[in-house]
Amino acid sequence: MVFLFHNRKYWRGWLPDFIIQNLNEFHTGVSLFFVLSGFLIAYTYQDKPLQSTKEYCKYLFIRFARIFPIYIIILTAGYIDFGFPKSTLIFYNYTLLKGFSDKYNLDSLPQAWSLTVELSFYIIAPFMYFLTRKNIIKTVLFLLALTIIAFIIGYTWYFINGNPERWLYNWLFIFGSTFFGRFPEFLIGLLLAHYLKQEKSFLKKLPVKNLTLITCILMGLSIYCKGCVRFRDRTYTRFNYQKFIITCFYRIVFICINNRNNMVE
Repeated sequence: MVFLFHNRKYWRGWLPDFIIQNLNEFHTGVSLFFVLSGFLIAYTYQDKPLQSTKEYCKYLFIRFARIFPIYIIILTAGYIDFGFPKSTLIFYNYTLLKGFSDKYNLDSLPQAWSLTVELSFYIIAPFMYFLTRKNIIKTVLFLLALTIIAFIIGYTWYFINGNPERWLYNWLFIFGSTFFGRFPEFLIGLLLAHYLKQEKSFLKKLPVKNLTLITCILMGLSIYCKGCVRFRDRTYTRFNYQKFIITCFYRIVFICINNRNNMVE
């Protein structure tokens, strides 16, 4: 889905509008990945990394080792081919700090913005699960507090000197391209893992037969509905409440049930 989304620009001249408007929403694959990531990390580790500083560092090392080596190789190969930028950009890209800046998050390897979101989740995930076991409301409040802090940093920076490199600024960037705005997707996956581990979970009572097929069809319909809304306003930046409602619905219902079904199977 993500591959087709990124290559749709080459097909706009000869594919019908109906197909293009659906391809425009295939970035949904990123949401699928974030929900699945939240599920797998919680299901595998729970809050075990918090047992000691050593365990937490070991957990982080394993997670970072799965991402950074191949990312650095691809980024370096790109620089060798196209040329190295100025030193500050090299630093932002190699450390993935660029993902916190609206100015730089699509620099060099544009798709790498999602790696910053993913790594942010890895750092916070054990704390999320620990709080979830105690009280889900505390988890939500903790994540909302982090989001508010991100807003305060970005907008305070803006009012002081204009925040020229747009770190954690503006609200569209925070909600769409950082962990502070995308945490509901990870949280949905984490909650799914949490409830599946309970012996009397209501999720285990859902029927299994044809559930994957049904949820994929329903997800396809939600993508079509989003495409219709987006295609009318022809923009990717303006907030649209219809699109927001549809997005929340398929993330919470379709993706969750589908992941649960795959785990049972």
